Amino acid sequence: MRRVDSIQKRQKLPKCPICGAEAFVKKNIVDGFYMGWSAGCPRYRIADGIHGVNTLEEAKERGYTVHGAPSKEEAVKRWIIIAKMEEKKYDRRN
Repeated sequence: MRRVDSIQKRQKLPKCPICGAEAFVKKNIVDGFYMGWSAGCPRYRIADGIHGVNTLEEAKERGYTVHGAPSKEEAVKRWIIIAKMEEKKYDRRN
């Protein structure tokens, strides 16, 4: 069983407002180099057919993950802001 991050125990991360997937938060280490923290939708990919992001420009404008945050808390904070903004947009569309 995977270890659950302590921040996820303390604070429930909002689900992806588009697909409903449980959000993730993780420390990024690539080839031994620390690359910051990430948080967001685990299903999100450019042109995935779910999130409506088809180009790199759109992904920069409204991505459904946070990358390179300096701390776990900052990654979670940024994800919460993105999720709430997108949830409001999605509610207005429906």
